[in-house]
Amino acid sequence: MGRIVEEEMDFWGIVRCKFVTGDSPRHATFCKGSKAKNGVGGFIPAHSIPQHRKQREFCQRNFGSVWWDQRVASRDGLAYSRTMLNRFFSLAATALLLCSCGQKSANKLIIGMDATYPPFEFVNEKNEISGVSVELGREIARALGREVEFRNINFDGLITALKTGSIDLVISSMTANQERRKSIDFSDPYVKTGLSILVAKNSPVQKADDLRTPGRRLVVRLGTTGEMWARKEVPQAQIVALDTDAACVLEVTKGGVDAWVYDQISIMNYHDRHRETTRALLAPLREEFWAIGMNQNQPETKAKINEVLAKFRADGGFARLADQFLAKERDMMKAQGLPFVFELEK
Repeated sequence: MGRIVEEEMDFWGIVRCKFVTGDSPRHATFCKGSKAKNGVGGFIPAHSIPQHRKQREFCQRNFGSVWWDQRVASRDGLAYSRTMLNRFFSLAATALLLCSCGQKSANKLIIGMDATYPPFEFVNEKNEISGVSVELGREIARALGREVEFRNINFDGLITALKTGSIDLVISSMTANQERRKSIDFSDPYVKTGLSILVAKNSPVQKADDLRTPGRRLVVRLGTTGEMWARKEVPQAQIVALDTDAACVLEVTKGGVDAWVYDQISIMNYHDRHRETTRALLAPLREEFWAIGMNQNQPETKAKINEVLAKFRADGGFARLADQFLAKERDMMKAQGLPFVFELEK
C-alpha cells in the first residue's frame, strides 16, 4: 500500500489520500466512518477488501453511510457526480427505513439480535428467527405482558438501534463489558463463557502467548470482544476484521491467518465442522459474561428482567434450553472439564 502523506475528507464522506509507493505519489479513495473515528477501524483501501465478498456492502455495513470508489487515479479526477448521488440515496434510504421501522406499537417488545450465531440466535429452515435468545426473549415478554417481535440486525449495529429507539432490548450473545456500559445498561448475566482461539491445523500457534510473536496475522469479527481483545493485547499483530463468522472461518481454513479469537462455543463448533483443517485452543484468554442490553436509566425494566432471569434459572429454564439447543456443546465442555456456559457460579 505505501505510506499516507496527506488525507482530506469532504462533506460526502469521501476521503482522498495521497500515498507513496516507492517514489511515486498517487491518490485513492478510502472508506472512513464511525468505526475509524472511534479508533476501532481505520482507513480501508478499497482494493484491499476481500474480493470474494461484496465490497460495497462491506463498507456500508461496517463503516456507516459511506461509499467507496475502487478506482485509483493519478490525480484528483474522482467521479463526484456518482459519489454525491450514491451518498444522497444512501442517506435518503436510511432516513426512510428509520421512519418506517422505528415506529413501534406501545405494547410491543422489540428485541434485536444478529441471527447468524447458532444455536443462540439463527434463522431456521422455516425462515424464522430461532434459538436460545429467542426463547429467552419470549419468556421476558410473557412476564412483562407484552407482545414480542424479533428483528435481525447486524451485530455492530445493535447498540445504535437500541439507542435510537428502533428496538427495546438486545439479546444477542453480547458481552457486558465496561466499554459498552458507557453507552447502554445490562441485566444480570445469564451466560459465562471465555475467549478462545481457532487456528489452522499447521499453524505455529500452540498457546495464547504465541499470538504475540512478531508477524502474526489474526482474524476477528467486527464489533466483538474478540476484536477488542486482539487490538488491546496484541497490537503488534496484523489484524483482519471481517463481519461474518463464515468469512473468519474461511480465513483460518485456507491458512490466510494464524488464528481467530472468538468465544468458546463458536470455536468449539467451528473446529468440529472443520476437524481436518483446524485446531481449537479452548483455554480461555479471559472470562466473559453475556447479558441483556437495554437503554440506561430504566431501573424498573432492569429490575423486572433480572427477576425473570432469576426465576427462569430457578425453575430449570436454562437447563431446558441446554437440552433443546446445546446438548452437544454441553457434553463437549464436560468432556474437557470445562464448566458449561449456564453455570455461572463455577
